[in-house]
Amino acid sequence: MTQAQTTTSRRSQIDFNHRLGLKGRRRTLSTTPVSQTPSVFNAPPRPILACHTYQEANHLSRQLTEKGMSIQAWNICSKIREVDLFLQANKQINKIYEVHPELSFRAWRGTKLIASKKSAEGKALRRLLVQDYYDVNVELIRKEIGAKFTAEDDILDALAALWSAERIEASKACSVLNETHKDALGFEMQIRF
Repeated sequence: MTQAQTTTSRRSQIDFNHRLGLKGRRRTLSTTPVSQTPSVFNAPPRPILACHTYQEANHLSRQLTEKGMSIQAWNICSKIREVDLFLQANKQINKIYEVHPELSFRAWRGTKLIASKKSAEGKALRRLLVQDYYDVNVELIRKEIGAKFTAEDDILDALAALWSAERIEASKACSVLNETHKDALGFEMQIRF
């Protein structure tokens, strides 16, 4: 590894370690009982976005952060890469925000406790919030997309992200922390809901 690559990797590790929201997001979500704790995985450091295989990404993650990479995080790396490349090519755009569906659902419901999205109670509660607010039938959306390609909780999560986007646009969104940090390239790191 060259000196420049080492410096870039260290800077990426610093960005990762100071990833706005990771500690705050875990703290915010940790108010639920263990049996209901939602899955929150770490966002990958930027160098991992160049990896071509999960094994390569997991190895690099261990080098940069001393932790492995979850398969869930790897599965969304291509989408994170798309957004990252778009932002780097269009630095004047500053209206892309990170949201976390679990935080959105809690704010939407007005409570910190919400059943797991995989449980029958959790699915019913999220479906009710979405259908009452948007007047949509989640099962019809799922059939239109193709039920075998999309799980119901993914659609519910997407609609929670939409709910948060509307709050962001109306300047009504909350954020995980009061202060905003920027990564090595100057992009804002903040989670809104």
